[in-house]
Amino acid sequence: MKLITKDIARTDPRMGTDVAPLIQALRPGLDREEFEEFAAEAGRQGLVFTGAYDDQGRCLAVATHRVLATSRGRLLFIDDLVTDPAARSTGIGGHLMAELEKQARRTGCTRIELDSGITNDRAHLFYRSRRMSVVALHFSLEVSGNQHPLSAPIHGGLTVATKPSSTDTGSAGTLIMNQTTDEKKPLFQVRGELHIDATPMEIYSVISDLSRTSEWSRECKRIEWVSGEPATVGAVFRSENFRKDEVVAWAPVPRGTWMTRSEVVAADPGRTFAWQMYNSDGVREDSVWTYDITADGGGSTLVHRFRMNRPTKGILRIVSGLDEAERQSFYADWAVKLEGDILATLGRIKAVVEKK
Repeated sequence: MKLITKDIARTDPRMGTDVAPLIQALRPGLDREEFEEFAAEAGRQGLVFTGAYDDQGRCLAVATHRVLATSRGRLLFIDDLVTDPAARSTGIGGHLMAELEKQARRTGCTRIELDSGITNDRAHLFYRSRRMSVVALHFSLEVSGNQHPLSAPIHGGLTVATKPSSTDTGSAGTLIMNQTTDEKKPLFQVRGELHIDATPMEIYSVISDLSRTSEWSRECKRIEWVSGEPATVGAVFRSENFRKDEVVAWAPVPRGTWMTRSEVVAADPGRTFAWQMYNSDGVREDSVWTYDITADGGGSTLVHRFRMNRPTKGILRIVSGLDEAERQSFYADWAVKLEGDILATLGRIKAVVEKK
């Protein structure tokens, strides 16, 4: 599909016929009058509206962006990026992002940044595929008396960034990821954190109830206790899991339904809950998932961690038929997959706990 990108001026009729419908699809609470008010004010502040058109003149995607001078360098910030629902997964979003990278280079920017809702898993995978990294938390505060549809806060967000080059800047802040084949360092080490408006004990009562894991896990569908008192150190549980075909699709990883066994290795109410996984021979492996909770002002900070010091039997089985370059690619892709799992889990737990 041939695509043409065009910047749309505020007075251009296409602002109403092409741009407004897509922005309103992204922001359903924004009516036409509010959109026009937003477009006028944002335009005066330097916001640029860019549309991606097919060869029949249909606008299939829109990005709103601006160049900002900041203490961390000149950057291109993407406010909104939306594709027509009927045209998703066809490469249009990637085409528009590539054009924005060119724009960043032309305007002397050192990086591109945007915010993404903490639970928007599909968007996170897309941004990671564009070499973008999670680099910060996004905080919002409602100002009493000034609430307006245009200033509605984003509750729980991530700032995602990339340099307009082929070099990935790594990630820090809300999520820290490490993947290495250095035998002296963990093979995988992922850590994410999120503020939740609840007490440590309220959060602990949810995350330690493993029968509810399917409410926040991407892959775990059911858990049953096998031995020991549930949710106490030494208790063993069995998990029924399901992995979709598109997860690291090129690698020979288990797909469909498979079972695992794990043992609780830490259970300190209101503070820590952790479990260690068994391999298929019933031996505990160097693969540990942990939740840590600390009181934080009016709520709590929930930290979710995964650590694998050495390759497990399952990982060795996956890479056994790969050459060295393929192994390195798999380790990198699997680290990204784990990162997405951590982010999704934290966001879903937050939604479950705060709804309660």
